[in-house]
Amino acid sequence: MKAVQGSAGARVPRTIVGVKTQYLVGLMIVIAIVAGYFVIFGSGHALTVKVRDSSTGTTISGATVMVGDRVATTGADGSATFRVPNGTYAISVQKSGYQTKDYSATIADNDFFVLLDIVASS
Repeated sequence: MKAVQGSAGARVPRTIVGVKTQYLVGLMIVIAIVAGYFVIFGSGHALTVKVRDSSTGTTISGATVMVGDRVATTGADGSATFRVPNGTYAISVQKSGYQTKDYSATIADNDFFVLLDIVASS
């Protein structure tokens, strides 16, 4: 391996330039992956929507919850959680056998919890 004279008189291997370039490319890839994660999964605050039957008070699993353009299904505990930045969001809950429930929530610097009781269809 050949060496070149460094700025302080030290001998620096020429391959160090290639190593630095590879390091920078790798670092840029990691930054892009992390930034992509936040674009896809959101950053900010937890918005949790819990869905219950209005007449029995029991939680409802398998309900579709829409927050803006994001969609999730409630789990066994009747809740779905989204990561969202500050803002106002239209929330809609749908479940077969129940009436659709719409709600609006404003998130401002805190996590937010919404409890929605849905009414069985007649």
